[in-house]
Parts: sequence; C-alpha cells; structure tokens
Amino acid sequence: MLNTVGMLVLVLGLTAASLVLVRGLGQSNNPAASNSPDDWQDNTLSLQDSKAASHDLEMYDGKLGMLSFKLSDAFHRPESLALIIATASTLVALGCFFVSRRLPPDPPIGTRDFSS
Repeated sequence: MLNTVGMLVLVLGLTAASLVLVRGLGQSNNPAASNSPDDWQDNTLSLQDSKAASHDLEMYDGKLGMLSFKLSDAFHRPESLALIIATASTLVALGCFFVSRRLPPDPPIGTRDFSS
C-alpha cells in the first residue's frame, strides 16, 4: 500500500511541478501578459532592484532583512516553485518507500487468523 502511495505522490508531484514550470515560463515570456496597456514601466529594473531601495532595506532591516527579501522574491519565480514541489514530492515518496521496506510483509489473505 505504501509503495502505491509513494508512486502516486511521486508521479503527481512531478507532473504538478512540470505544469507549474511550463505555465510560469509561458506567462513570463509573453510580454502582453505581464504589462497592462497603461503600464509605463518596462521590466528591466524594478524599484526593489535599485541601489537606493537595496541600501534602504539593508539599512533599516539589516542583512537578515535583505536575505529574507531576496528569498521571498526567489520563491515567486516558477523555476523555484517547481523545484520546491518536485523536491517535496520526491522526499515524501522516498519516505513512503523507506517505511514500506521497514514494515514486515503482510501475511497472505487466506492465512490470517482473526480469532484473537
């Protein structure tokens, strides 16, 4: 049973990760989807990427604030999200496989004794 659950988690997780990656990269490559018609800014440099914003963030929040901002920004990219989904599903599936190998095998169905 755990082997089946592990395979199901692995297949569904990798499928979801690939769909997130394909859909995310498809939207990021489409310039019409990212900008509205009345948006005057291009996507070359955001306000958060400017030196002044980085300096202010580091000055007020310190190195840990800067690190948490960069990690938060990285988790919103489709590549990072797909990698997280794929890694988590692989670890859960490996856990299921490991536990199923450690458990004793079930006796055949006809030989079970339910009297006790």
